[in-house]
Amino acid sequence: MAELNRIQNNFPYADPNHFMYVAVHSNNVVGFCDIDNRPATQNTGFKTNPRPYLSDLCVHPTHQQRGVAKALVQTCEDVVTGRWNRGSLFIRVEPTNTVALNMYRRHGYR
Repeated sequence: MAELNRIQNNFPYADPNHFMYVAVHSNNVVGFCDIDNRPATQNTGFKTNPRPYLSDLCVHPTHQQRGVAKALVQTCEDVVTGRWNRGSLFIRVEPTNTVALNMYRRHGYR
């Protein structure tokens, strides 16, 4: 919840190129993620910052392995292809987060 609050308080979501999706079960937040297609404003080591990208994907431990992450990723993919008419979705994940990297690989990400 602290990460969700941090993200919500630090980013404006009135932009049609930036969304946060929240998964709820029995009136409880069980997961969330952020998707961003806004133009890059700073160089972070890439020649161009890849857009659109999915970041901050988080699922509560009691709801992991139940399809929550898959549903959040699928929602983001649908926005990328349907609303933004883009063919790629990049992920932003810590290189040491092997659990997340393996999950993304299972869903076809490289």
